[in-house]
Amino acid sequence: MNTIIKLEDIEVKVVHKNIRNINLRVLPPDGKVFISAPFRTKNKTIYKLACSKLNWISKQRKMIRKNTHQSFQYINHETHYFRGRQYQLKVQKKNEPSVVQLLNNEIVLQVPDGADLETRRSVLQDWYHRQLEIVIPPLITKWESLLNVSVRVFQFAV
Repeated sequence: MNTIIKLEDIEVKVVHKNIRNINLRVLPPDGKVFISAPFRTKNKTIYKLACSKLNWISKQRKMIRKNTHQSFQYINHETHYFRGRQYQLKVQKKNEPSVVQLLNNEIVLQVPDGADLETRRSVLQDWYHRQLEIVIPPLITKWESLLNVSVRVFQFAV
């Protein structure tokens, strides 16, 4: 049974499930609010809980809006993240093949002179994917044995 409750200007989607506890979530990218509740929970109880958490919900929605993925220009001094760390992007324009290197606190993106935004984005995305292809297989091996499962295919979508 799905219902929607209104808290000031916030819509909260309530889903009753076969669970033990009430779960409140605020999800990116748009800050939608969801509550999962056990079947036996009354709507009045859910409404009271949501009202008591209104400040927390508002704060989470503000943080999500603030942290929403920015549009990158792939230019010098732009902040990018790799493996949870923050790096400054340094773009070098050379008439050589495109290369990405991680040096100190910088991601150095070497592209041909005149490379447009899409080319810079593509080169950096390809580098991220190659890094994943290096990091993921050992993790799969580790977790396959611990969880007693087997992974047949490893792929990721762009």
